[in-house]
Amino acid sequence: MKTKKIILAGAMGVAGIGLAGCGGGGSTSAIVDALYAEDVGTTAEALDTGKTLKAYNGNMSKGVRMQDGVWSDVTAPNLTIKKNDEGGVDVSVDGIEVSYSASDLSDDGYGWQQGDFGLYTRSADSAEDALAGKAAYDHHQVWSYFWSTGEGALNGLAVIGTETKASALTSEATATYSGYAHADLYTKGSDSFDRERVRGALDMTARFDEGKISGSISSLQDRVTDDTIAGSVSMNETDIDGNAFSGSLTPDAALAGVVGDFEGNYAGKFYGPGGEEVGGVLSFGSDAEDGELIGAGMFSAGKDD
Repeated sequence: MKTKKIILAGAMGVAGIGLAGCGGGGSTSAIVDALYAEDVGTTAEALDTGKTLKAYNGNMSKGVRMQDGVWSDVTAPNLTIKKNDEGGVDVSVDGIEVSYSASDLSDDGYGWQQGDFGLYTRSADSAEDALAGKAAYDHHQVWSYFWSTGEGALNGLAVIGTETKASALTSEATATYSGYAHADLYTKGSDSFDRERVRGALDMTARFDEGKISGSISSLQDRVTDDTIAGSVSMNETDIDGNAFSGSLTPDAALAGVVGDFEGNYAGKFYGPGGEEVGGVLSFGSDAEDGELIGAGMFSAGKDD
């Protein structure tokens, strides 16, 4: 990974980076668009019964926008996904709809492609496995997309699933979660599709009796070369707002020594009847001497036994 000063930008923002829709779980859209696990079951069950699953705000969706041929800013486009009768899915990103059939399945099986529109699972060994419920977690899934628009393109990640009702998060005082995270970063103002790709291990602790959550991303690696990246990222303690949360990020000294200072944001939700899972997104901007970086990331985890 190149040495850069990386900023994981969130609600506090970086000049020029748009992060619309970063609200918590108490928003009107959450009331209208949420599907709750207690009512509809798992992600696969909801899709099988004809439900449309939505990443409807910035706790569930982050992407990088290309305008006028260059990567320009970070945004939070809505995504919807619904199974269809053609062996595929109907998908919309930022209001632009594409209907995939079985014949659109990509050669590697990870998703569907149709022209300049692609949707790929980040939760299962194949897109078909994800739809069948053979994914890392039962109640939420992460999908990545490249979506052509009239003005350019969107490249990002979205979390869909069956959420936890806020009232169900009071059944225990504390819960810990383990899973994974990754991020893709592009050079702002560039027309290149080359990207920095980073992955790491995720650990989170929710103290429901205090309404707080925090965590860390460690064991960092370059996803292309598998090279180890020194240090870790703290997901600083923040409030749980309904079934959602949004907080800041801080690197430890070792990581700051490699990539420079950075700060930023993570945002997510609880999934499953009793908060068995957490999933969410990260957003990125930069202040690097050799070029600003912008990008999007995700995290996904299940409750420890």
